[in-house]
Amino acid sequence: TEPIPGNDRLDPRTTPSRCLKHPEKIRDRHTQTSAAHPILPAVLHDKCKKSIPLWDNNDINPYFCFSLGKLHTKTKRMKIKIINKSKHQLPSYATPLSAGMDLRANLDCDIKLEPLQRKLIPTGLYIALPEGYEAQIRPRSGLALKSGITLLNTPGTIDADYRGEIGVIMINLSNEIFTVKDGDRIAQMVIARHEHATWEEADTLDSTDRGAGGFGHTGTK
Repeated sequence: TEPIPGNDRLDPRTTPSRCLKHPEKIRDRHTQTSAAHPILPAVLHDKCKKSIPLWDNNDINPYFCFSLGKLHTKTKRMKIKIINKSKHQLPSYATPLSAGMDLRANLDCDIKLEPLQRKLIPTGLYIALPEGYEAQIRPRSGLALKSGITLLNTPGTIDADYRGEIGVIMINLSNEIFTVKDGDRIAQMVIARHEHATWEEADTLDSTDRGAGGFGHTGTK
């Protein structure tokens, strides 16, 4: 579907939509919802008998499939230039709704991490991010839980103007030697938008209930 012109500012739950297959069909009523997701209405098109979402935007397009009885989301994919000098496939998402892509070690020989030892692990990947975005390099939960392996500067940041090889700083927090092998999935990369700020100097700040409280001032219970 596509939004009806002039409805950009309307509530997305009530914005009419036009079926691309049948552009003469504009649906702004007779919506159907699911019990599990009552705030995400969709329409069941009269002709094509498909679930038609009521809105679309740049980030996500939710709709409820009545035949399958499931809520589906269609995430917009960003195109990022990448040079792959590794021996492995490009970073990929393990599941359809994964936030991070798996990064693999690109090694000529195994690397052993002694307890409390850290090393920079190459990936053979070079990327050019769009302005306003960063790539966050995060640990993999399985390695952290099972082997005590994490990333020293987590999350690491790849800036949009960085053109060097992506490297992963791994550290072994366990009491046993850990071996990193070529092709191992060692980290995950999340593409995230960020903002540039400008400072506005002031003599005072607005007051809040929290004030200067920090570092666990609310307790643990």
